[in-house]
Amino acid sequence: MLLSNTMLVLAMLLLGAGLAWQFSNQVRRSPCTFIWGAVFLVLFVAFPLVLNLCFGFGVSIRGDLLSDEAHYLVYGLVILVFSIAYAARSFLVGRGGDRPATGPTGPAVGRTGWHAASRVEKNVYLVSGLAVPAGLALFVQGTGMSLAELMIATRFEWFVRGAASGLMINLGMYAMSTVAIFTHYDIRFGMRFKWLSVLAYGSALFIVFVIGDRKWLFFIAAGGVSGLYDTWGGAFRRSGRLAAGLLTVAVLVFMLQFGRAIAWEDAAAREHAGEVVGEAIPVLFTEGDATYFYRASLDAIRVNMDEGVVFPLAIVRRILLLPLPDSWTFGLKPEGVPFLFSDLFDAGTSLRRGNMPPGLVGLFVLSFGWWLAPIMMAAILMPVLALADRFVVRSRSPVRAALFSTFPAASVLLMRGSTGGIYFLFFNMAIVLAVMIVSPRTSESGADTRRDPRDAGSDRLRAPGLR
Repeated sequence: MLLSNTMLVLAMLLLGAGLAWQFSNQVRRSPCTFIWGAVFLVLFVAFPLVLNLCFGFGVSIRGDLLSDEAHYLVYGLVILVFSIAYAARSFLVGRGGDRPATGPTGPAVGRTGWHAASRVEKNVYLVSGLAVPAGLALFVQGTGMSLAELMIATRFEWFVRGAASGLMINLGMYAMSTVAIFTHYDIRFGMRFKWLSVLAYGSALFIVFVIGDRKWLFFIAAGGVSGLYDTWGGAFRRSGRLAAGLLTVAVLVFMLQFGRAIAWEDAAAREHAGEVVGEAIPVLFTEGDATYFYRASLDAIRVNMDEGVVFPLAIVRRILLLPLPDSWTFGLKPEGVPFLFSDLFDAGTSLRRGNMPPGLVGLFVLSFGWWLAPIMMAAILMPVLALADRFVVRSRSPVRAALFSTFPAASVLLMRGSTGGIYFLFFNMAIVLAVMIVSPRTSESGADTRRDPRDAGSDRLRAPGLR
């Protein structure tokens, strides 16, 4: 695997240089590109290198060994081509640039407190906070179980019982995704309403620790990152507070995986807990979630190269036709790639179907074929990141907060190979649009619109609305 590892090392150098260049400019013009690159570097370059160098060949999600070096070469090529495109964009961004827009209807740089916020932003803050416990109630109702039963139930037991409502569960999860928006504003507003913070975070953490659904930790962290970015005047800084928060999330995710991997109810496991943990750590890395993104991508490359499996343009067709019911598209809208991929591994049960996505690289390989995936991944993702950056940096709309606060968590889900993150992103933007529509329109925004001395000579404050 010398050649594939060499390509990964080159990719790490390119991504690292691009990230360092952006950070030297305080990430003022490319916040979404920076966040994406940092997560991508860890999940698709650093972890795979550690796995290759320390453990050799990876373990397939089927459980067998991934030993064909051709699959590793294709993976390395996809990553290297994307890293070249990423580094090019990073250096082209240049120094300086626009800060997030200032004004009565958007995040005011350096003035992000409650009294500087517009009425719409305050309404979004309250609605998103209340939506989280409402989502929890919908989720619990959808499982057909009581809170007490959920606390002792195994994972997905509600599906086994056959009394679950998929519609209620999905509605509950979408409502809970607003915790990202709430966290964003909670950071900016200094936890204005402590009771609401306890209610929202408590509801999300209940699902995390009782149900074992760890993605809500990513949504909270995502809102925190975007909130700090705005609080710091549209820039990222060296911060012990941010580093400690992200480290806490990483530790919690890792600890929760132990809960799923070790049968603590077993008496022998309790008696030899230290031994079990010591043996589980390398197994959790080589076969667990940390390297899943990499190993699933290799599996997708294998079925594409060896078995000729391809779902033509699946990711493009799925996203473009997203708003339309399947019956309206005459077969043009494919079933989600995670569902199609899991079927290849005989995981078509109600518990696992769709819960085995192919990883980001695998998503593009299965949609375009291994020979076209390196070009298409860079050709599609880089313009999307550029548009997201432009919107976050220049927009004055509260919809910006929905996109920016959900973007990091949606990115992690997309990198896992699931388009579900995109659905959460669109849902949160729609919720904010709905609040904007029903909020009273008056001549007074409810914000302190006096000019900041730093805005002297600028007429940005005069142009409300989307930009």
